[in-house]
Amino acid sequence: MAGQEDPNQPRQPHDLEGLLKFCMHATQSEDAPNRDSQNDNQMDPERLRWLQEAMSGMTVDVVSQLVEGIKILSQPYVFDPNATDDEITEAEEAFEAIADWVGNIDMANNFQKIGGFVVLKRCIKSSPHSLIRWNAADTVAELSQNNPYCQEHFVKDGFIQDLIIMLQNEVVNDNENIRNEKCSLKSLYAISCIVRDYAPGLETFLALNGPEILLQCAIQPHTTTQRLRTKACFFVSAISCESQEAAKAFSDMGLARQLLVLLQQAEHQQVDEHVVKALLTLLRNDKSAQRECKESRELNLEGLLDARKKDLKDKEEFQEELDYYIEIENLCYGHDKSSMSDTEVNR
Repeated sequence: MAGQEDPNQPRQPHDLEGLLKFCMHATQSEDAPNRDSQNDNQMDPERLRWLQEAMSGMTVDVVSQLVEGIKILSQPYVFDPNATDDEITEAEEAFEAIADWVGNIDMANNFQKIGGFVVLKRCIKSSPHSLIRWNAADTVAELSQNNPYCQEHFVKDGFIQDLIIMLQNEVVNDNENIRNEKCSLKSLYAISCIVRDYAPGLETFLALNGPEILLQCAIQPHTTTQRLRTKACFFVSAISCESQEAAKAFSDMGLARQLLVLLQQAEHQQVDEHVVKALLTLLRNDKSAQRECKESRELNLEGLLDARKKDLKDKEEFQEELDYYIEIENLCYGHDKSSMSDTEVNR
């Protein structure tokens, strides 16, 4: 879609902010203090000519570039399992070119108006190529961030349901492994970007049984990877902080118990910080979950807290995680128990 760029030159700017950075990059090696002060407000002819050429190069018709990307992503080979490597590469380059423009909110909105969402939806639902599916989901995520207009249209157009199905489809039923981690990660990323800070999106996610599917496909140990579980737990924490309704939905399906089981099943690992943060978020919002985790002998919450406090003591890199365990202890057992345990740990 685009011509080859000189790798030794700064990237072609796409807006005025980009042009300013472009100019600064090109002049940063100059020795500014040695310039004649009386010429500080003047630009030498060569630099002026260069700047004019750079601005002239920005007169590209952005909408026509987006239309060209849509045209490529609508080609039959995008949905053909026998597509050649060159064809798939062309589709990948189309996604990259689109990404160059839709970071601008106005261009993102224009992309929707010229039919871009239609082709993204078809790529997510119907392409047999994982590279195309995850690129489409990634584009949805980028379009959605801090953009209520795009969030609204993604919800109305049924993208949340399609992305949930995409997440489900990456779980192989015969051995319950993840078929393609990147597709799983990008589908979850797109869901997150659509629903966060956008109440209608979150309501749709909850209505589609999103919490239960998230548990099955991205959190339970037999259906996930560490990276996916980390992202899923971060998502749980984020939307539970935003919405009492979301926190209740996760609690009602027993997610707090499931997270506690995960923490009990193995030795401490890096992903545990995100698991325990999600657990803490749910316990803050649900007294019944607190009671269940506290009173269940099987779950042995007290034993886990004592063990992790000892394991993480004096390890600066795990201080934030340790603080989560201490807060859970305060929630479930009160400050007296926490103070007593701290004394024991420090002996």
